[in-house]
Amino acid sequence: MPGGTVRVSLVHYNTIDEIARFRELLADVVATCRNATSENRTERL
Repeated sequence: MPGGTVRVSLVHYNTIDEIARFRELLADVVATCRNATSENRTERL
């Protein structure tokens, strides 16, 4: 999702399972972004 934006709201009607799933997906996205950033830095050296 390069250049995209997502808005997320956690409210009282979200279940614990939904929040846990969101956390897992967010962690995957963050890890992917960090890896891409690290690879770009390595290529520039």
